[in-house]
Amino acid sequence: MNASKDPTPNDPAEELEPDALEPGAAEAATDAADTPSEAPAASESAPEESEVERALREQTERADKLADRLKRVEAEFVNESKRLRRQADEQKKYAIERVVVDLIPLIDAVHTGITSLGDSEADLRAREGLDLIGKQLLEILGRHGVEPIEAQDQPFDPNLHEALFTQPRDDVDPNMVVDVLRPGFTLNERVVRAAEVAVSMAPPKPAVPAAEESEGDAPSAGDEGES
Repeated sequence: MNASKDPTPNDPAEELEPDALEPGAAEAATDAADTPSEAPAASESAPEESEVERALREQTERADKLADRLKRVEAEFVNESKRLRRQADEQKKYAIERVVVDLIPLIDAVHTGITSLGDSEADLRAREGLDLIGKQLLEILGRHGVEPIEAQDQPFDPNLHEALFTQPRDDVDPNMVVDVLRPGFTLNERVVRAAEVAVSMAPPKPAVPAAEESEGDAPSAGDEGES
């Protein structure tokens, strides 16, 4: 009866008090308890770094696109500047073209006047004066890039010459300029008026008389005997 009333022995682990633990074990237990609380902070810092990297990549791509666009705009600007410069040079180079076109008939008139004069003393003096005027006109125009087109005895060039008619000639090669009816001119190597010329052609072959053709075709007496 008394044995049943004895209290149950206490668990040795329950009887240990916190003060009974060794100092090192207590510190380890404290560190272990603190470690789980630091894990969420590390996991939260990772997304912040990825967002920074993504923003940096986007800014880098944007900067590359802007740099490429700047290069294209710069190239277009250079090309447009060159085109405008060439256009300005062309306009400056041929600015007097209309004036030249208006002065060329005056040169024609001087040339016509010279060729129409006779051999009298008065005509000779007039010819000298007109010839001097024509030379001065050519010199003035030459200082501005106007040059007469070389045509006489030159091969026919459709870019420089305008053929008005052809002449059968056996003393020169075919397709040669044998006469200049009206001189042509260029302005800085651009044709402002083509030279009007006559061009040589090969003379036609002489026609064989009909009697000679019939004699050549008729059989000879020996040929008749052999037949």
